[in-house]
Amino acid sequence: MAILRMGMHLADVIQLMEILVQEGFNVPVVGVYDGKTREAVRLLQTKLEVPVDGVWGPITEGALRNRQQYSQASIFSGMPTYAWVGLALGVLILANWKRWWK
Repeated sequence: MAILRMGMHLADVIQLMEILVQEGFNVPVVGVYDGKTREAVRLLQTKLEVPVDGVWGPITEGALRNRQQYSQASIFSGMPTYAWVGLALGVLILANWKRWWK
């Protein structure tokens, strides 16, 4: 995606707005990089702990992709509740089996 800033209106701006909506920001997807878009980008930059300038560029985009890849890389992400219960029971049994089966 290109570097995007106030006043721009490109297809990339629509894509950025859709990303911001997915991230939970209330940004109308109108295709113009306006004040609401800049403020949402600034808040996202703060959340991602990158320099806050309100400009969408490679640093912000890279930080967002890294965060998404990291969250998807966890072996436990997306596990259903019953799997967590089974895992917890397994750990409990392994930790106490000698005491219980004497």
